[in-house]
Amino acid sequence: MNRFLYFLGALFIFLFSYSCQKNEDPIAIFEVSPRLGHYSQQFTFDASGSRDLESRDHELEFRWDFDDDNTWDTEWSFNRVATHFFSERRIYNTLMQVRDNNGKIAESRRQVEVTLLNLKGLLVDIRDGEEYKIVLIDSIWWMSEDLHNGKWLSMWENAIQTDNGIIERYGKTDFDNLDIKSGYYNYGEAMNYSYGEKTQGVCPPGWYIPTNDEWISLVDHVGDGKDPAIFLSVIGDEGVNLAFSGRRYIGWGQSVIEPGGLYWTSSGSYQIEPYGISIFYYPKDTSDLRPLSIEPGDSLYSLYYWKYALPLRCVKKNER
Repeated sequence: MNRFLYFLGALFIFLFSYSCQKNEDPIAIFEVSPRLGHYSQQFTFDASGSRDLESRDHELEFRWDFDDDNTWDTEWSFNRVATHFFSERRIYNTLMQVRDNNGKIAESRRQVEVTLLNLKGLLVDIRDGEEYKIVLIDSIWWMSEDLHNGKWLSMWENAIQTDNGIIERYGKTDFDNLDIKSGYYNYGEAMNYSYGEKTQGVCPPGWYIPTNDEWISLVDHVGDGKDPAIFLSVIGDEGVNLAFSGRRYIGWGQSVIEPGGLYWTSSGSYQIEPYGISIFYYPKDTSDLRPLSIEPGDSLYSLYYWKYALPLRCVKKNER
């Protein structure tokens, strides 16, 4: 009887000791936000749901292979949250591994879709409460509607935009009910009489008038084999919605709808007066979208500096 009890006791001790020494694999769980997003958007990976029966939470380590190419993008770390920007538009299978304090490893995969469509948003102009659709293109937010901030002036009354501390605009016509959502500015007014690249001008706070290079990058974004004049227009899928807006001839009280689309840029020569100016131009019958730099000696200079009013798009860098 004593031997039997001794045997049971030894067996209990052995089993208890074995169970204490046995180490279960950790449990690998993570979430992705967003699961569907644009390629210039930051994705967040959160492994807070991972756990281990034998380890404290702070003892677990993590590493990530964001594009599942058998190359780890991070080293082992106690940080449960990681962020990543994807450089291409496709579906990725992100791999995460978790390691406990005894070296046991578990892993989990999740699918991330980086979309072909550009991320869209909404800009609220704090000056007047007006809302504008915006779209993210290659790390730059573009207004996808023309700015129409400021006091409306009638050209029939020969009203002139001047440096008087008040933002003033013309409309597509001279009728109030048609001009609520339109805005045309002469060069000085658009720049708010403060000249230089990336100047805010009459744009909302935190936004600025795009440069020549930024307009060119917008055209290059469309890629080869496509007509940017179509893909960037209201019938295209890029969401920029550039319009063949033409221009207003100041003092005539009429729209000049040729030659296609014209927008102010903030590039120019600002070293000496009079300043050189620049516009972004795309005609209706070609995809040759380009900025035009106009120096004071150019025959078009007096027209665009003094006589023509153009629409305006504003941009800002995406905050990562």
